[in-house]
Amino acid sequence: MVDHFEPKFGGADSRLALQRVAKWVEEYPRMAQGFADYDGCPPRYTWFFPYHEFEPALLRPLSALCFDGWGEIEMHIHHGDCARTPEELEQLLHTCVDAYSEFGVFTTLEDEPRQTYASIHGMWALDNADARYCGVENEFQLLAATGCYADFSLPAPGKLQPKKVNAIYYVQDDPNGAKSHDRGIDVAVGRPSSGDLMLVSGPIAVDWRTTFRRLYPRIDMGEISDTWLPEPTRAALWIRANVHVVGQDQWVFVKTFAHGAPDASASVLLGDPMRRFHEHLNRQYNDGERFCLHYVTAREAYNI
Repeated sequence: MVDHFEPKFGGADSRLALQRVAKWVEEYPRMAQGFADYDGCPPRYTWFFPYHEFEPALLRPLSALCFDGWGEIEMHIHHGDCARTPEELEQLLHTCVDAYSEFGVFTTLEDEPRQTYASIHGMWALDNADARYCGVENEFQLLAATGCYADFSLPAPGKLQPKKVNAIYYVQDDPNGAKSHDRGIDVAVGRPSSGDLMLVSGPIAVDWRTTFRRLYPRIDMGEISDTWLPEPTRAALWIRANVHVVGQDQWVFVKTFAHGAPDASASVLLGDPMRRFHEHLNRQYNDGERFCLHYVTAREAYNI
């Protein structure tokens, strides 16, 4: 699960934003405890925290939650109104890395620690896919140069979705053209890395089911919210999307996403709907024979 985690969403002030963070810090362990994957790990979460909402009081408790083993923090970046040139964006990325690193975020556990991060682009406007929210056409090069190891923005709605779907792949940036990620080279067993950056897409598929309230198919992008509830039929759809590393077909990656800070979504992600969903995942996809369930953060997915 990757969360476009925006505590100030909807114009919330610092007080409400802090209450939203506190709710997650208190209730996420309560929701997740009691569940374990094939390796005995609890559900793992990744909060992509937006720099334009950065306050130490908001990031500090979330970082503590991560140090307790429940997940990790990565970078969510909105820059359409503040960094519309390559130079401005590069400076913004460095500033974010430096600020978050003060709280142990992005820091590797090597003998000589480095600051590396995963990214999600605000409004899915990656590599100037929508000029209103980006403006920079060599964005992949800048992300890689500032320590980004992979982007987790995809899939995307409408025309923001690249032509390449349900794939984990390398993108070669065209610094003179937008939306370079329309094409790329699949990550494959034994194939050296290439291009500028790895993109890890979640599933995107057509849900052909109809209900009394919905009489037409819909595009399922893996969102979990109060309007996109976590359901067993959706889990099956995501698995059939078959996002995997070429040559390692038996490992299927399912990257769901959320905007989990507002109360309506938090009530689903921290409440009974998500508990029932984890019960289903463990019952249906963790028998140790046909399926082995693995909960991972964005960084762990990349490392795998």
